[in-house]
Amino acid sequence: MKKFMNKNNIITIANRSHNYLFIKFIIIASPFISLKNIGVIYSKTLTLRSWILSKILNPMDPLDNANYEKKKYFFHIGKTAGNAIAHALGQGHVPLFDKKNPKPHQEKQRQHYRIIKHPHCGKLYFYKNRNHYIFSLRNPLYRFISAFNRRSRKGKVSGYNTANDLAEALFDSCIERRKHAQITILKMSHARQNMTSWFSLRLLKKFPPFFVFDQENLEASLKEFSKLIGEPDLSLFLPNNLNPKKKYSGIYDMHLSNVAIKNLNDWYFEDIAIYNYLKKQL
Repeated sequence: MKKFMNKNNIITIANRSHNYLFIKFIIIASPFISLKNIGVIYSKTLTLRSWILSKILNPMDPLDNANYEKKKYFFHIGKTAGNAIAHALGQGHVPLFDKKNPKPHQEKQRQHYRIIKHPHCGKLYFYKNRNHYIFSLRNPLYRFISAFNRRSRKGKVSGYNTANDLAEALFDSCIERRKHAQITILKMSHARQNMTSWFSLRLLKKFPPFFVFDQENLEASLKEFSKLIGEPDLSLFLPNNLNPKKKYSGIYDMHLSNVAIKNLNDWYFEDIAIYNYLKKQL
């Protein structure tokens, strides 16, 4: 029982419970709530959920004895090239410690930066050293398209041929079509994990990140990060295709109509604010 109730399991249970309850909420309340407010309420409940978990759980710190100035948490936000970045860091001279399997014997041998990669459940809310984190940034709309395509490749999206079709139905005037679209997006793991589940805009401003990778200019970002930490060019280790299983035939439609863009801007309104704020800092 004690092994089962570790921090990662508690976070996973909370995430799935929140998603299940919100789907029930949409089914019941969708006809009575203004369309845009559904996205607002979902985003706010994500922030509230993370805040509550941060109060329940003790702050995570897998390498308490490490020099905080040299130790950096890498938050893996889904569909932002996190695996590619982790691969580059792991292949270079920077030791990449996984939170689940730290290697303290290497800690004593190396004096440069420690990069600790966390799974998707690792959020800024849960850490006490909040100025020592890095992550990758991607336009929320393109992140949604990538999440949809990932789900579609697995044959787990029904009723929508493209990401545009789903986005256009998010706030449809037909209640049933709207509910189906909103429930579909909540069943897509990466699409339902807004950036606000990792951090709020207020928290970002209060505790600025050590570095933010720009997924749209990843090679340049890795070059800049390499200079910052005094390492050789890590962009040389970027894989063309990190996971062979991700190779697939066919070209997915990346088009978004004006209606789809408006709907996604309403659904991801807080993520859009975070994205615009951070892009100005890059």
